[in-house]
Amino acid sequence: MLKTLKAIFLNTSLTFLFILFLINMAGAADFCVSNAADPQSALTTAASNGEDDVIKIVQGTYIGNFIYSSCEDYDLTIEGGYSEGCTSRVVDPANTVLDGGASGTVLVLSTDKEANFSIDGVTLKNGMTDKCGGGLYAYASGTITLTNNTITGNSAGCGGGLRADAETITLTNNTIRANSAVSGGGLCLPAYYVLGTVTLTNNTITGNSAENGGGAYISLYYDSAIAKIYNNIIWNNTAINEGNDLYIDNDRNNNYLASYVNLFNNDFDQSIEGIYIEIPFTIDPTNLNNEDPLFVDPANNDYRLQAGSPCIDAGDPNAPELPAADFERDPRIEGAAPDIGADEYYTGPPVPIPDIKVNGSDGPITLGQSDILTVSVLLDNNDITENADWWLAADTPFGLYFYTFDGWTTDWVPAYQGHLFYLDSFEVLKNMPVSRLPAGTYTLYFGVDTVMDGNVTWDSGYYDTVVVNITE
Repeated sequence: MLKTLKAIFLNTSLTFLFILFLINMAGAADFCVSNAADPQSALTTAASNGEDDVIKIVQGTYIGNFIYSSCEDYDLTIEGGYSEGCTSRVVDPANTVLDGGASGTVLVLSTDKEANFSIDGVTLKNGMTDKCGGGLYAYASGTITLTNNTITGNSAGCGGGLRADAETITLTNNTIRANSAVSGGGLCLPAYYVLGTVTLTNNTITGNSAENGGGAYISLYYDSAIAKIYNNIIWNNTAINEGNDLYIDNDRNNNYLASYVNLFNNDFDQSIEGIYIEIPFTIDPTNLNNEDPLFVDPANNDYRLQAGSPCIDAGDPNAPELPAADFERDPRIEGAAPDIGADEYYTGPPVPIPDIKVNGSDGPITLGQSDILTVSVLLDNNDITENADWWLAADTPFGLYFYTFDGWTTDWVPAYQGHLFYLDSFEVLKNMPVSRLPAGTYTLYFGVDTVMDGNVTWDSGYYDTVVVNITE
């Protein structure tokens, strides 16, 4: 197994040291957006340049209706919060605003190919359309991932805040508020794929309105489709007809066989007015029933949790795609369990936030022998620059291994020792055939320890994990 791991991660001209010091190197086209004309220019170029693309948006407000329409199967990532020149980043959706000016959808991302879209750390506001998706309309046959965004003050025919359609749709740490539509005031998420998966984890969806599905409208077509709804605040939304907070159509193909819905550790109105389910199922008792989350100051758009909120420590620590931090980069799971909603109640000082993903997922993720494996790491140092041990480890079916410059070892040795800095998302491993790995469960770790002594000091260590199940 040691030889296998070494071959996987060292059969490349990049080493982990190279990653740390050449963090701006990338296998995609990067755009640094800093004025009103740049967003659309970058989207237009990215749509046909034959590359994966990353659009980095400098902090500010950009008014317009921005469209990406492509016939290519390349990925697109949009990230807010950058400083001038895109040399550093602060993840806070309030600092990067795309404003639709009430004259159309704020942002359209559309392709007929198997591409992946990702949006992180932006605000989408003031979109208005009689079509679908006021703040965001996203369509692809790959994955759509939204993290750490605010979507507010938009209106549409369906999906006032957003409408997303893809084989895999994942929303984490988003605040979706004060949007309106005919169906799906906050969001409308249809799953029209055989293996369609909709995942909502640790979002705050509040103050939205519609005729049906004031907060969220989720539609599952195939019997094999699944919705995973964990740790969300879906509260104080309104619907004229059905589903103030939630409208779940788990039988869109009308064959009376329900699609799968995992609904755990959320806060929503469980009454007949609060939730509509096409084929009813028993609501799990881990869900809170219309409890006031005790937001700090919703009148002034502060949806953090107050002390004493019933949502504190009420989440599921095993929720799919559980993020390493909340929307404002406070550590996720501060107490006995994660909080419900986009905010994690935290009163301590800033800490470094490591993040490791497999195939863009926080996991757990299951891969077969015909799949490929991409591992990426990120460190938000939260402006902390002290020296630290950097760790990269893999717990495999054959033992625990640590990465060093000389390869993998069973000795507890850090990968690198040096000061902390912001490490942008970097692919340690890209598109490796899973067939090179024996079947079993693999847990990958990426972390830092601010006591730089070559040992793991748990009180000063910060780490993230991702679990990968490899099948035969």
